[in-house]
Amino acid sequence: MINKIKKDIFQLFFHEFGSCVYVLKLDNKNILIDTSSPEKIDAFYKNIRIALEFAKTRNVIINLEPHGEFSGTGKKIISILERIDHPNIGLNYDTANVMFYAGVRPEEDIKNVLGKITHLHLKDHIGGKGVYNFPALGDGDVNFFLIFSLLRDSQYQGPITV
Repeated sequence: MINKIKKDIFQLFFHEFGSCVYVLKLDNKNILIDTSSPEKIDAFYKNIRIALEFAKTRNVIINLEPHGEFSGTGKKIISILERIDHPNIGLNYDTANVMFYAGVRPEEDIKNVLGKITHLHLKDHIGGKGVYNFPALGDGDVNFFLIFSLLRDSQYQGPITV
C-alpha cells in the first residue's frame, strides 16, 4: 500500500513484512528512509542525516516512531536518537505500535523515554505481537489512565494526536 502523506512524502507500507518505508523528495532528490531489514540500517543512518539537514534549513523536527524490528520500542528509538545526535530529530511515541511490533506494554516501555518524547500518538491495541487489531481508544488493552499519569508526572507538554 502507498499513502501520499504530503506533496513530496510517500509512505510505502508492507503489511506482510511488518515494515514501512518512506520516500521524501527534498529539493528534487529522492531520499529513502527504510528500516525494513538489518541490511538497510546503514543506509537509513546516511539518509536520515540528509533529511535532517534539510529539516534544519526549514526549522522542522523529524520524529521517529516505534515501527518494525529495528525501532519497535521506545528504548530502541532512544538508542537510535543517541546515535544520530541531531537537534532536528525527536520521538513520536506510539502507544499501540510497541505492542504490535515488539509485544511490550506501553505503560512500561514509555518509562524508558519520559522526558524525551516530542510527540505522542495515542492508539489502542488488542492482542499480542503481530496481531493487527487497533480499535477505538478505550476499547483495547492500553491503560491510558496510567499513560497520562506518567506523562503528567514527567511534565510532558508536547502535542498529542489520535
